[in-house]
Amino acid sequence: MHSRVLLVFLLSKVWKCLNLQHEDYFTIRQYPDTAYIKYGTSAFLACMFDFRFLSHADIEVYWNLKLLLLNDTRKKITIYSSILPLNTTDIFLEKAGKYRSAGNIQKGIVFLEVMNLQPQDTGAYTCKVARLMPPPYLEGTSNETYLWGIEDKLEASFKPLESYFVICIGALAVATIVCTIICVWA
Repeated sequence: MHSRVLLVFLLSKVWKCLNLQHEDYFTIRQYPDTAYIKYGTSAFLACMFDFRFLSHADIEVYWNLKLLLLNDTRKKITIYSSILPLNTTDIFLEKAGKYRSAGNIQKGIVFLEVMNLQPQDTGAYTCKVARLMPPPYLEGTSNETYLWGIEDKLEASFKPLESYFVICIGALAVATIVCTIICVWA
């Protein structure tokens, strides 16, 4: 009697282990981890995912933005969403206002372009990939990319130096003329 119970127990454990090895899964990685982008230009984020499915599926890739301005760390906005069949071999390109997405689902890579970066676009961007059909629903989330905007201070920082340089050249020219006049009159 005990041997039957033990045998059933062991068989159930082996069966669970075999089933776990055949489960569908996602592994997702997002690049870069942090980006400093000049305001008015575009930022490019990459979402790479590895997956194993036993059948063809419809895949949804969507990007969330967690705002960092005004300490609003709880507000999440889905800024882009696309549902594509897994067997799509073509590269896709879709544009939705401020955002453009491109990639190849079958190769496991999707890019997001944030165009004309403004202060309200800074925050933590997260890529999520989900298998919608067939059931069961499966979702994976990547690490976050912190997108920071920077002012074009380099160009602005040269303006005072340029003015100072022009003043110095002007003063040098005046001093040269004054010295020449004094030397000629002396």
